[in-house]
Amino acid sequence: MSMKISQAVIELRTVFKYLKGNQAHGRAHDILRALSLDVTNIYSAFGLFMTDYWQDASKVSTTSDFSIPIFRDQHFHLEMGIFGPLVTREEGYSYAMMHDHGDSILSTINAFGSGYTTLIFNQNRTNSNSNIYPLIYKRHELGNIEFINNYTPHVVFYPPDLTITYALWSSPSERTMYGRLRNLIASNVREREIERKFGIANPTYVLQKHFYPENGRIQYQPYEIRGDIGVNFVQNFLYKLQQISFPDKQLVIDSLDTKCLSTLENEYIAKYLSDSQVSMNHDGDDMIKSRRNCHISEYHKCFPNFDFTLE
Repeated sequence: MSMKISQAVIELRTVFKYLKGNQAHGRAHDILRALSLDVTNIYSAFGLFMTDYWQDASKVSTTSDFSIPIFRDQHFHLEMGIFGPLVTREEGYSYAMMHDHGDSILSTINAFGSGYTTLIFNQNRTNSNSNIYPLIYKRHELGNIEFINNYTPHVVFYPPDLTITYALWSSPSERTMYGRLRNLIASNVREREIERKFGIANPTYVLQKHFYPENGRIQYQPYEIRGDIGVNFVQNFLYKLQQISFPDKQLVIDSLDTKCLSTLENEYIAKYLSDSQVSMNHDGDDMIKSRRNCHISEYHKCFPNFDFTLE
């Protein structure tokens, strides 16, 4: 049975009121499954984004791949993640750096698309790169729930098509949870822009570790390497609306201040409104960045004895 977002939030609040950590996430998995069954929940989240977060996101997102916050408090936060493919649809490159989430715990379900592949490593509470080894390599298929425990390095690879997930976060540390909330698209845009421009780590992510493969070894990276600020946000966002068959074109019109957009951007809006196909465009976006977007063959060199056959 499917479930609306509002009901899912009510049930999750009840779960996290009485349970914590892995036990709470285990109980929440059925709620995530029910939430993912109704595609109108995806429409609702996109509508929320266009109403509340559009202007901020267009300033900081590279390719209109972003997270839409749905609910957040000191116990957990629920968001929807949008993962677009490379223009070539190649899957071999990592979507972002290999990383962990500090003491945060994540449960995520694929609600739309073929899904990305994930390489998950052993739990590691240190910055050492000498005791990290892979455990699982699998595709995050439609309807699949992936659980990432705290201090667990993992790397996600570009999906072959648009993939949308619901992500449920929690942490025993309220400081970590509020630090994560501060990094949502809806807040601290200026701080995010400074971080991108100068390549400095956000202080609220000090517990999050990053790694990358190089010369057959996993190397520790003291800060996250991010993508550049996107120049084709509007076009790629409209592409995503078409991919999910978003039904409310009037909301799209109302949310966009066309006077502030370029002539080309307005042309893409006209194409979208006339049901003409809007293609992806990553020109000017550094989609394959050193240490950030590493090819899976580099992980093969680091772990030659690991079976990289997809589960």
